[in-house]
Amino acid sequence: MLFEVRQIVRRFGRRTALDGVSFDVAPGEVVGVLGANGAGKTTLMRVLAAYLQPESGDVMFDGRSVFADKVGYYGILGYLPERCPLYDEMRVGDYLSFRGRLRGLGRRRTARRVKDVTAACGLNEVVRRPVGALSAGLRRRVGLADAIIAQPKVLLLDDPFAGLDLAHAHAIRQTVATLSVRSAVILTGHDVAGMAEICTRFLVLREGRLITARRATDCDTSALVQSLSRAVAGLDTDEVSVAAQGGVG
Repeated sequence: MLFEVRQIVRRFGRRTALDGVSFDVAPGEVVGVLGANGAGKTTLMRVLAAYLQPESGDVMFDGRSVFADKVGYYGILGYLPERCPLYDEMRVGDYLSFRGRLRGLGRRRTARRVKDVTAACGLNEVVRRPVGALSAGLRRRVGLADAIIAQPKVLLLDDPFAGLDLAHAHAIRQTVATLSVRSAVILTGHDVAGMAEICTRFLVLREGRLITARRATDCDTSALVQSLSRAVAGLDTDEVSVAAQGGVG
């Protein structure tokens, strides 16, 4: 089942936040979206999550527009937004149980999945603590656990490693890599080297346009990170053709 993004245009007043963005993602792929602040990354994720309607273009899953049946789409979507809303008064375990049931999981499966995701996201030691008492990094991990609890077919992660220390960021990256076996995964971020550990393909946005695409196998990791960092910083004078590099497939 293929996730397809087709010529997305999104404007805010006179400003064009996304300008004809297109690409595909298949299960087994982890696509990293890079760009400087204001490049359009968060707007893109909100459109992909069907939280924002584009002016033109479409987002397709398994050949169907996600905007035609948002309720059905939300049932197979896992989404970690840039600012993750959580219920501060609830304990971590209770919150994840509530979210699992809300997503349609049975009681036994919910209990099993809460155990799985708290372990995967490094939350075992805080499972009985109120969400509101957690640090920003721990709250981020609770948001990720929420996003993956129902084993989504499409997983959208907006800067998922922000606020995490090196050890936890590495552990979460491995969790995301494992999830990609059954999910189409798209994530944004700023740590190019860290993202290179798991991403199979990178897309670089600049002023709402997809200007560069790289597959992780194009070159060795060091050269890839250097090239992508230069593209994000706008230092690449010889931008690579998106079509030539497989940015749309």
